[in-house]
Amino acid sequence: PFMPTGSENYAPPSFRLVAPVSDVAQDGIAKPGQWYSPELGIAKDSIHATLLFNKQGRILWTQGELGAPRCSSDDAITPRAGSEFEAIEGGCNACPLKDKECETSYALLFHDLDDDFTFQVRISSWSGNQAVRNMNSAIDVGSKGLPFRRGMSIQSVQAVSGKGIKYFKPQFLLESED
Repeated sequence: PFMPTGSENYAPPSFRLVAPVSDVAQDGIAKPGQWYSPELGIAKDSIHATLLFNKQGRILWTQGELGAPRCSSDDAITPRAGSEFEAIEGGCNACPLKDKECETSYALLFHDLDDDFTFQVRISSWSGNQAVRNMNSAIDVGSKGLPFRRGMSIQSVQAVSGKGIKYFKPQFLLESED
């Protein structure tokens, strides 16, 4: 397991869903639809985990370009320092792009129940956000404590866009409460 000690700046390893066009898939490091951790150098078809933390944010990408986002917020209220729109009085709620181009994002912290380590997943796609909202409804995030102890399988499912493009979207399958 990945467990550094004595580090105040520790960030848990991340997993991301491998897209068919990604460098990771093109180089044969992981298959499209797998969850890949660049820090750990491992790919998994599914991850047996429990949710520890779930935080909503916002992100604004430049249309048609890859790279850093134009603006982002870790709490969906205040833009990060250095973001294009950080100086807007009233923060995210006052931004004219909030409901037009800015997307909801989620920072999720999980614990892998099979391999015993903590990891993060960041979700900002429409289908990813829908999967997180479905997961939140299923575990009733509004109730404190116990729902977060439920195990789940983090997987992906292939989908086809309205333009006929195949892609993978995340899927969070909760275990029964028995």
